[in-house]
Amino acid sequence: MELSKVYFFSSLSQDQIKKIEKITKTKKYKKGEFLFFEGEKPKYLQILLSGIIKIYKTTQNGSEIIINHFYPTTMIAEMPCFEHMHYPATAVCETDAEILLIDYDIFEKEFLNDPAVSFNIIKSLSKKIKNLDETFTRTITMNALQKCARFIYENEELFCDLKQKKIAQILNITPETLSRTIKKFKNEEILDYKDKKLFVKKREALKTYFNQ
Repeated sequence: MELSKVYFFSSLSQDQIKKIEKITKTKKYKKGEFLFFEGEKPKYLQILLSGIIKIYKTTQNGSEIIINHFYPTTMIAEMPCFEHMHYPATAVCETDAEILLIDYDIFEKEFLNDPAVSFNIIKSLSKKIKNLDETFTRTITMNALQKCARFIYENEELFCDLKQKKIAQILNITPETLSRTIKKFKNEEILDYKDKKLFVKKREALKTYFNQ
């Protein structure tokens, strides 16, 4: 993928893009592969191009606490790089994924002083704060029907590819509730099946459930 098509770098000159490309590589991960573990020191600035990444912590008794899920296109755990700290949590691929890996030591020395690069990173952090606020709002105020409608609207391809059990986990609802919601959307002809696979038939109709 061309770096200029990633919004973090879209405003940079071709010369700047070429310099960053020299310290960048693309890596594909399989479902279940780990990006990093809690306590590791970051080596790369990571940008998710496709797939879903789960960030979680493990308690002393072995329980898993999910902190967040990341979707394309976004930076993953950039703060440990900026703050020169170890990863505070573990990241694993929930699906097959593709990630841009940028050598952070070189990036910091040669690019962070560039106003255009710094501004885009600030925008990235601001976007994450907004997303966290929206996630909190959805968790507190949205019912299951609204959560499902918004997730499908914003992540149509992932919704069609992921298993319903995984979607229910992401939305923090029961699989039974998700199944009833999908049945409702199918009855309203918002969703339908083709070759035994769900697809979104009336995407804009979903907005009526969460834009209220």
